[in-house]
Amino acid sequence: MAIEGDAAIIVSGDKHLLNLKEYQGITILTPRQFLDSLDAE
Repeated sequence: MAIEGDAAIIVSGDKHLLNLKEYQGITILTPRQFLDSLDAE
């Protein structure tokens, strides 16, 4: 779904996904990393 939806980021707590760090150009972040990235903007 992320690919079809042209997502830029996947937010997940799943350790298997997080270990990938990126999938087909889509960044995979923890909820904390995502919130921190919003604060940095």
